[in-house]
Amino acid sequence: SVMSQKYLGDEFDIHAGGKDHIFPHHPNERAQAFAASGKGQARYWLHNEFIHVEGEKMSKSEGNFYTVRELLEKGFSGDVIRLYLISTHYRTETDFSIEGLEKAEKESKKIRRTVQRINSQEGEEQLDIQSLEEDFESEMDDDLNTAKAKQVLMKFVNKANSEMDSGVELSSSVADKIEELFQILGVNIDPEATESESEMADLLMDIRDEAREEED
Repeated sequence: SVMSQKYLGDEFDIHAGGKDHIFPHHPNERAQAFAASGKGQARYWLHNEFIHVEGEKMSKSEGNFYTVRELLEKGFSGDVIRLYLISTHYRTETDFSIEGLEKAEKESKKIRRTVQRINSQEGEEQLDIQSLEEDFESEMDDDLNTAKAKQVLMKFVNKANSEMDSGVELSSSVADKIEELFQILGVNIDPEATESESEMADLLMDIRDEAREEED
């Protein structure tokens, strides 16, 4: 209570924490803040579900957890880590895995390639950017549903690729909107970034993913 009042004031918008704080920790904290200031501290209280790691409950005592530093050392970028984390609603139990990170990395490359492809066309077709933005905002307004907001964006990315495959030349404003909305989710899509993997490597990744789905 003291720290939040010192750094955020007597009232602020969002207070977050794990679901184990719903009672009694956060009610006590709010009561303390109210007693000190006469105000209710936070306007919205968000409580996230627990994270499992590779199918097991994450625990410091068990040592079955990853640090951000470890993931960065494994070669995953901060943007890929965030893209993976937003793929699940914060109130839904998450099973964190390296395989999931690899999938997010593949998605990140697909988005970046799409943005690069659009920017190289210098076309005029804008698709339905307004509907994209409205659908995105609708999902985010629904209890910060980043998972469905991301699905909206990925569906639009797929549509953009299909249009370009059919010969439609898209406007750079389409790429700008894709970048803008992903940025809201904390994911930076840099169109100037170079791909380290060759097309052959990407093809092998696709084949591997299909084999995994078939348990081959």
